[in-house]
Amino acid sequence: MQIHAIGGDLTEMNVDAIVNAANSSLLGGGGVDGAIHRAAGPELLAACHKLRATRFPDGLPVGQAVATRGFNLAARWVIHTVGPNRHAGQTDPQLLHDAFANSLREAARVGARDVAFPAISGGVYGWDMAQVARIGVAAVREYAAQMQTPHTASDAAAAQGQTPDAALPMDNVYFVLFSPEALERFQAEIARTEPDNDSWHPEDFELAPGDTKTHRNGMTLVDAYWIPDAEVASYRADRNAAAAAYTEAFRAEGYRVFREWAGSEDGEAITASDSAGNLRAMMHLDPQAVQEWQEFSAKYGANAHAELVKAIRAEHQYLKFAPSD
Repeated sequence: MQIHAIGGDLTEMNVDAIVNAANSSLLGGGGVDGAIHRAAGPELLAACHKLRATRFPDGLPVGQAVATRGFNLAARWVIHTVGPNRHAGQTDPQLLHDAFANSLREAARVGARDVAFPAISGGVYGWDMAQVARIGVAAVREYAAQMQTPHTASDAAAAQGQTPDAALPMDNVYFVLFSPEALERFQAEIARTEPDNDSWHPEDFELAPGDTKTHRNGMTLVDAYWIPDAEVASYRADRNAAAAAYTEAFRAEGYRVFREWAGSEDGEAITASDSAGNLRAMMHLDPQAVQEWQEFSAKYGANAHAELVKAIRAEHQYLKFAPSD
């Protein structure tokens, strides 16, 4: 499966399916949603009214997806999904991941092999475009890793309304972006997560005594180790081996690495928005790190991360990194 990021108009994409960043009402709105409804014609709205009357009387839930015909669009299908709205308190990255992932599954269910996405939740819903790119591309990489051929059994399961064990084949996924910033973010993320990108490997780190850890590409141990779960999906096939290699090599240093990371700008941003994801990441390292986070969470609640960072800084437990030779 090929992944592309292009500038352009989503409504003009000649693909099997385009994804609509809808609202829960399914009855049209502004931005991409409104543009798709206008281009598809009134039959799309009628189809959405029917969905509301029959399947979603309370609206389409956040993170879920449903297909309608494309009507006057070049695309045969429209996959409607509802991304999380940060302004409404919907800040869990898993919801955004689900919107991308479930859209792919719904597109595959109706037989689409080429699918085009907008930057779901990246506009008025308040999500940072870099995070949308990371999560969106990760969801697609994860889907690609799940694809298996031949897929007769999966097709049969889907036809019977069952969840197939393997993802149905897909040829191309396009991220169609309106703004130059969004295009740049998605292009960079696609390049960064190419399966043959050798930007990080356990064997690239020097395990010399002392606090200095260097990487041949100038990336720090923190950068390489603390890749959120959603972002390593493209490495699923080798993930267990990679995690084992990291754990074996850095067990003695791992807790200190965690402390440095948690006090860093990236660490603060990630833990502030997704403490559960941070906890999963910590579990790759050392039980002591998990225990400390749990203790701070129990004691300080919503302020746990701030208090943890304060304690880390007070103890000056930082690793020092040197440039690569």
